[in-house]
Amino acid sequence: MSSPSFADTATGSRAAAPAAPTWDPDAATDPRRIALVTALVFLAAGLPSMVAWTLDERTILGANVWSKPIKFQLSFALHWLTIAWLLSCTDPAARASRGLRRWVLAGGAA
Repeated sequence: MSSPSFADTATGSRAAAPAAPTWDPDAATDPRRIALVTALVFLAAGLPSMVAWTLDERTILGANVWSKPIKFQLSFALHWLTIAWLLSCTDPAARASRGLRRWVLAGGAA
C-alpha cells in the first residue's frame, strides 16, 4: 500500500503528505513555556476559588474567606506571566542554558 499523497488538480502531479508533527524535548523544557504553564496552572486554580467565593458566605473580620486565596493565585499567575515576558527579552543562548531551565522548573514546582 502506498503512502497517502495529495493530487494537484491543476497539473495532475502528486505531492507527498505533510509530515506529522514530532515531539521536540527542547520546546517542552523552554523556560518561557514552563513559566506560561505555571501561570496557567495558577489561573486555573483560581477558578474553583472564585466559584467558592460566590457560594461561601463565611467571613473573617468582614472579608470573605476566599478573597485571600484568590489574591495569592492571581498574584502568582501575574508573577509567572511577568517572568515569561522577561525571559522572552533575554538572549536565546541564555534561555537555552541548563541552569536557567532548572531555576524555572524549581520555582514552578515550589
